[in-house]
Amino acid sequence: MKKKVEREQEKNDAGLATNLTAEVQNKMSNLTNMIEKIKSLEAEKKSLLLEIEKSEKMAEARVAVLKSEIDGLRGTCDDVESLKILIDRSQPSVQKRQSEVFKGNLW
Repeated sequence: MKKKVEREQEKNDAGLATNLTAEVQNKMSNLTNMIEKIKSLEAEKKSLLLEIEKSEKMAEARVAVLKSEIDGLRGTCDDVESLKILIDRSQPSVQKRQSEVFKGNLW
């Protein structure tokens, strides 16, 4: 009877060892999968950071171009203002001449 109990215990131990081995293998598999996912996410993060850096450089270049265009437009506005002042200064004489022409003073 003692031997029978020992055999039962050995079978139970073998079954327990098999269950533990399967559980350990399952956990190792899960751990391996998680490690692979982490590596994949880290690679994606690196790629996205490079893309962000590239976008920032492109944005900085675009800002420089826009600043240059704005400066050019400001220069043009200054030129327009100068011309406007010149025209305004000459306007009274032009208007005076036109009024004299219509009055018949110059013809």
